[in-house]
Amino acid sequence: MSSEKYEIVESVGKTIRNVTSFSSLAKHHPSSGQEKGRDYEVIDGHNEEIRKSKNGPTLIKKDFVLKVNGSIKGVEVPAPISGYVKTSINYGAVKIYDAPTGGRLIGQALHLDTKFKVKDGQYIEYGQPIGIQSGVGVAGKVTYAVHSHIELEKAQFEKYIADIVSGVIRPGVAPKGSSTGTAKNTSIEGYQFPFRKPDGQEYKNADEIYEVLQKETSGHYLLSAHGFWHGGIHISDKSAPQCVRETPVRCIGDGEVVAYRLNESHLTSEFVGSNDCASLKYSTSFCLVRHEYKSPKKKPAEGEKGGGQNCLTFYSLYMHLLPFKDYSAKEVDLKRKVKAINGGWPARSLPLGKEGSEVLGNIPTGTEFEVIKEEKSADGKYKFAYGRITKGSFSNKKIDDCVWFAIEENGEAIKNNKGSNRLQDIPPPERTTPGYWHGTVKATVTALRGLKVRGAPTGEKAGPQLAPQQVLCTGSTIEFDSAKIKWLTLEDGERYPMAECKFIPGDGAGLKGEGVLPPTFWCCVSDTGAKPFITRKGVVPTRFDSVVLTNTAIKAGEPIGYMGLYESPASAKGGVNSKHQVHVEIFSADSGLESFLKNPAGILDGRKYIIVSKGQKLASKGGSSEKPIFAEQTVPLEEKLIVALGQAKKIKDVQGKEWFEITTPGPEKKIAGYINKEKCEIVCQHDWERLGFTVVKENSQKADGFLDPEQMPKFFQELYKEVDSDGDSNITPGELQASLRDTSIRDKWSKLIGYHPTEWQAKSSEPKWEKLKVLLEDSPSLLKHEQGRIDDLVFWDEMAGSMQIALPSQVYHFHPIGFIANLKLDGPVAHDGLFTVADGKAAIKVIYEKYGKEMAIIVERMYRDETKHFRSGQYEHCGTGGMEAFGKPPYYGWDGSIFEAHPEYAPVGTWSAFENPGMSGQGGNKQVTDRKKVFVVLPSVLAGMEYKAAYINRYDGNWARWHSKDAATQANYKKHIEAIRARFVEELEAGE
Repeated sequence: MSSEKYEIVESVGKTIRNVTSFSSLAKHHPSSGQEKGRDYEVIDGHNEEIRKSKNGPTLIKKDFVLKVNGSIKGVEVPAPISGYVKTSINYGAVKIYDAPTGGRLIGQALHLDTKFKVKDGQYIEYGQPIGIQSGVGVAGKVTYAVHSHIELEKAQFEKYIADIVSGVIRPGVAPKGSSTGTAKNTSIEGYQFPFRKPDGQEYKNADEIYEVLQKETSGHYLLSAHGFWHGGIHISDKSAPQCVRETPVRCIGDGEVVAYRLNESHLTSEFVGSNDCASLKYSTSFCLVRHEYKSPKKKPAEGEKGGGQNCLTFYSLYMHLLPFKDYSAKEVDLKRKVKAINGGWPARSLPLGKEGSEVLGNIPTGTEFEVIKEEKSADGKYKFAYGRITKGSFSNKKIDDCVWFAIEENGEAIKNNKGSNRLQDIPPPERTTPGYWHGTVKATVTALRGLKVRGAPTGEKAGPQLAPQQVLCTGSTIEFDSAKIKWLTLEDGERYPMAECKFIPGDGAGLKGEGVLPPTFWCCVSDTGAKPFITRKGVVPTRFDSVVLTNTAIKAGEPIGYMGLYESPASAKGGVNSKHQVHVEIFSADSGLESFLKNPAGILDGRKYIIVSKGQKLASKGGSSEKPIFAEQTVPLEEKLIVALGQAKKIKDVQGKEWFEITTPGPEKKIAGYINKEKCEIVCQHDWERLGFTVVKENSQKADGFLDPEQMPKFFQELYKEVDSDGDSNITPGELQASLRDTSIRDKWSKLIGYHPTEWQAKSSEPKWEKLKVLLEDSPSLLKHEQGRIDDLVFWDEMAGSMQIALPSQVYHFHPIGFIANLKLDGPVAHDGLFTVADGKAAIKVIYEKYGKEMAIIVERMYRDETKHFRSGQYEHCGTGGMEAFGKPPYYGWDGSIFEAHPEYAPVGTWSAFENPGMSGQGGNKQVTDRKKVFVVLPSVLAGMEYKAAYINRYDGNWARWHSKDAATQANYKKHIEAIRARFVEELEAGE
């Protein structure tokens, strides 16, 4: 999370004053009185300038200035409300509507720089950056002083200012759980990888994660350095240094925190080596989350009421998290970071005066650097910094490149010719505290209409609202104990988290109306979901260094914590290995796991894969592109191949049989050959077992935690030999690290499900660790040290009573990245077979719910016209109609920006056929009869409908432009389309 906070100021007369709440904002143009041509209205006793729009709400106008680190330049303005965007260079306007077409104006920001950060038709979230604060006037020219002009309804305005002042909204960071406004939020929380990129963005796929994890030298899945089972992976500052301070480790999915342990400070252990002694820091902080996975329901066959689904209970564990006191600690070795706020001075290859020093280009405003070292010029006039670019680019220099630049001149900060500092120090980011800690919580009321003040509960029911209808204003601060939250039933019959609270006095806060607030009272303290009532400012924990049992809800992507410091002996002689790390583990004790792997519900949707069995022979392709001929190769496959269907090009031979072009895994993607569709198997992501996910367990009756390859199944022994590069029957961390760069080995290794004893249950005195005594018998000091660590880290038996069932000591372990990658529902989804009418109806439902009735009607009518009511051959093979390939892959001439924003909608190939007449002769394209036309194949019907919706929004609702740019032809097309019934939308409107 960004450490920077906005500061709000306003100019009233000759005075610059701070803004702390909506009520402290002056009237728009406070020195001008009531101006001609403007509308005013008395609102809550104050004369406010307003904007009235047809059928829209009354919006209040306000001016103020946003500052970040004392500067007003380059400041991003956060969206004041969620909705659909329409921009205009006139007055630098971003207008926000409650529907993509024909919507009401619900908010507006003016005077922004015209290089907007949002696009027309885009749905934006409350708090996300929409543009740079400027002073743009008519025709996009800067004619005013830099400031922000916002127009909102009063309740939303109160929330907006309160969220900015409190830090809920920060530069570049939208508030958690934001879903404000009347427009629908259609995003669905899925599963996420446990850490993100340095810029806070999610990794696109598992391959990106695996690439950075190649930097890890130890802590690999399944096998530890001593040969014991290892049920998770280590993510350290080698692969994710951003998780030390900038971005937290995150929860992989919605669930419930069932237990955690928070160290107050790092623990220390003393190690006496043969050469030296050391005091080593480490963390036993952890968080354990229970997840209840349910697959999408199987699409019911005709006449069925509903389909089944696959279910699995599993847990995610995050161990070695940062202790509490380090959240506010100032690390002495933290590198200085700076930002260019007045650019235009040179970056150099070496400091000025050194031989070979060259100008590499001028540093632009906004560029950020991490300073690695500093050095004075030969004449002592300048001090230069050698810095790594962390944001921005110039000339041929980009992020992670290093340059020299002047930071001081004659002992003072470097300035431009106007005397303004060129650089500004970037303060270290504040760490975000997790929401699951038990302790004293301070929170801001963010509910638009305030928060009801209630009396004590009666049984399972919330207490009544205190008279006379007491409500806390938006922006008020309350305090409560998170360990004493109760789930109580409110008047709507739903259960909500409630707590006894205290009011913390502040400007513009307190009760809305009459009454006296009691010293303590009860309120709803829900801070997640579509309608959060509060936003937590932070929590002061009250319990440390012991296991806390809880049942706190947590959402996918919420902070779990940061990497703790973990120091260990370098060898028996002494020395220290030091790094920040977190151990991430996913395990299950579900008795139905092995059945789950077989896809018992028979789900057919999701990502599709081609499986080519071991022993099959691929074919080579000859003939022509129009009449390909396939000949089987002589060498059979030595192992099973699994290829994503979306990555396999489909080709038909002269007999009309379909063939897939199969490529081998790896960075070069060398073509291996072709396989007849009839000789391969097509499965979906829910067919875990067929995709290679396999349980491995020792055949020995005595499972002691030590992985003995000779006691393992034959397939595991074969894979073990592949990893054991020197053939000594002992896999080292280095061998495992090197072998996992091979995508074929990695794919198989990451699909192994290890059934073995957890490393978090048995203390060092128990039989499980007898093997450790043998391994370290020549190093008694090291053995003693490791035994002490084991005893401090275990927690399994302390969780008794925290769960509905006791966890056994042996559980099923998944590779965290491989498991999440297969669980995720996003990404390209290839369609096998022909698209159906049912596929079209399902896609229209999504469009209807996301964009509204009008858009759904337009899209359905256009589809019906182009696809013979979802029954044409082109629709059945391509998922759309009217999308001819007229360019090169991957987008075949169509707008790539839509597909790049949503890769799951990107084309998966082409299909050729003679076209139908369509509207040839009625202004449409002339029918081609002498050759086949090539059409784009999409992965789903929804992909084609989303493309149409984006196109329509881009051209301000002029959907007829899809057919022709000629106005007369468009009019003819509109009459034709409007005569078509949108039957699917009619059924949705009727509730069917």
